[in-house]
Amino acid sequence: MSTAIAIFHDPVRGSIIALGSRNVAIFGLEIGPTVVELEKVCWETGDAYSVDDLCFIEGVEGGWFLAAAYRGRGLAIWRSDGVLISQIENPLLGSALGGFGCVLPISLVGRPAVLAGGEDLLLAVELPSGRIARIVQQAGSVDRLARTWSHGRSVIVGAGRHEVRLWDAVSLEPQDVAWPVPDPVVSLSATQMNGKALVALGCGDTTVTMWNPEVGAALWGPLPMHVGESQQVELTEFASAPDGTPVLVTAGSDNYLRTVDPMTAQEIAPPISVSDVGAVRECVVNGRAIFVHTEYDQVVFRELCED
Repeated sequence: MSTAIAIFHDPVRGSIIALGSRNVAIFGLEIGPTVVELEKVCWETGDAYSVDDLCFIEGVEGGWFLAAAYRGRGLAIWRSDGVLISQIENPLLGSALGGFGCVLPISLVGRPAVLAGGEDLLLAVELPSGRIARIVQQAGSVDRLARTWSHGRSVIVGAGRHEVRLWDAVSLEPQDVAWPVPDPVVSLSATQMNGKALVALGCGDTTVTMWNPEVGAALWGPLPMHVGESQQVELTEFASAPDGTPVLVTAGSDNYLRTVDPMTAQEIAPPISVSDVGAVRECVVNGRAIFVHTEYDQVVFRELCED
């Protein structure tokens, strides 16, 4: 089963998708077959480790980079020609224990970079060199990352096991904002709606909370979105409705996709029955805005209002 997914619009190849589980592969959404073969990642132990998160980073002069966070091992970054340019373990651990759980495209002094969250740190890697540019030490893990705006500034939102925190997106300095969460955050997504910054948090207790970082309080929630024993919200992802407004799509281990209004938490489309959802993302295919999710080893395309 694919556990991570990232989508990028290549000006030559069209929309492309990266899927990660034990390995990472890239496919063309509109042209079908494998777009590029990625150089294999070889860790010292030779063991296989799962990819927990993926992101594309746009290059300055065209092209792109792909970053993969390996929860049990480290960080790998490829160029758009498939060459592995960087392979990094968590430098504060002195070993591979813990690795990295999330990645986010950022900019450092006008240059593309990737930010990785792990145990007790944020790690910024500059591109195209693949060198470590900055290490931000902090207490506790950073398991999920997103970016939004707060008080007119771009900020990075990071969620760990017990709280949500903010960093300035330019300086990576921590902000004096921390919001405790009762249950570990397993998914995180951010957007703006009607000029208001919104951060959706999916927790392991089946609840979703919509958080406003500008006031440090919840807009709504926590609300249970998925039912049943031992369920958890696996992903919260903002996607665009047919009229262009943001909506929130959640996927739970109860095998349903639910679409709700981010401002009110009201369902705006019937639940969609799925099987074994690994990841959900929005993309554009042949000029249409749709969302994509994985079921087992398949990639499925769906309309937001699909019955």
